[in-house]
Amino acid sequence: MESVTNSSILPNPDTYLNHLSPTDAKVFEICRNITLVAFGATIWDILIYIPEDIRIMRRSSFCPVIFCFVFSRLFALGCVLCSVVERTTPIQNLYALSVVGGCLSALSVSCSGFLFLRRVHAVYANSQVIQWTFSAFWVIFAGSTATVPFGTVPTALVSLLYDSCVFLAISYKIASQHGSPDERVGWATLVSGKALPRLSRAVLQGGQQYYLITVAATILASLSLFLPFFPPSLGSIFTIPVVPLVASMACRVFRNIKLFDTSTTTTGLLSSVEFVQTHSPQLQSYPTPFSGPTLS
Repeated sequence: MESVTNSSILPNPDTYLNHLSPTDAKVFEICRNITLVAFGATIWDILIYIPEDIRIMRRSSFCPVIFCFVFSRLFALGCVLCSVVERTTPIQNLYALSVVGGCLSALSVSCSGFLFLRRVHAVYANSQVIQWTFSAFWVIFAGSTATVPFGTVPTALVSLLYDSCVFLAISYKIASQHGSPDERVGWATLVSGKALPRLSRAVLQGGQQYYLITVAATILASLSLFLPFFPPSLGSIFTIPVVPLVASMACRVFRNIKLFDTSTTTTGLLSSVEFVQTHSPQLQSYPTPFSGPTLS
């Protein structure tokens, strides 16, 4: 940004916006306001769910899933806080602050992706090939987040591909387990979850909520980087709220299913990797996702 005029002739030289052109000052204020709103929303999202989160942590042993559940939003909060400090406080070394914010963003997104990965491990508990395949995919996805301080497009593309594959794999497995082997799984079953047990439908619909909201936000944030009528600084700022949004949705899905499981008679915990076969004289036996020993 270029200075409008020499500071010696400015009426209020201590007002930083006076050193910017009207267009740059407007863009700067919009970016600052977006980061402040994202910061406030992230704090609110953490505080409002403290009672439920404490219940989950008390009933669960500390493991990688619980770590990611707790720290994904805290890392996101730190990332947004770095953006707020960058735009509201004079900082000598902005590059170092940007790197710290990028690292926190990478950690948050990786934790959110790990929560989704463990859902795949639970649904495909009997398939080591699928588990190792998606674990390798998560490693690639987490590695791509290292490019966050230098550019968001590669990470966004890998994130879209990862979320799409995980969502489709979980949806297909759940839907196919509740029909005859020769019956084709239709889109209506994948979308609506009708004719599925309550727990399986909750898993399916929770994944849909996470997928649709986070993918839509990621696409819009990525497109803003290329739209010609968006200033570069304004386009990049829309990627800031995506990090806490992804973390919030991943934790929300995990929390809802975890609390749903503890409020029913389903055996085991939703953060587990084994299936429990439920037999009924009237219904075909089906696996219950996330039943069995606790994840580690």
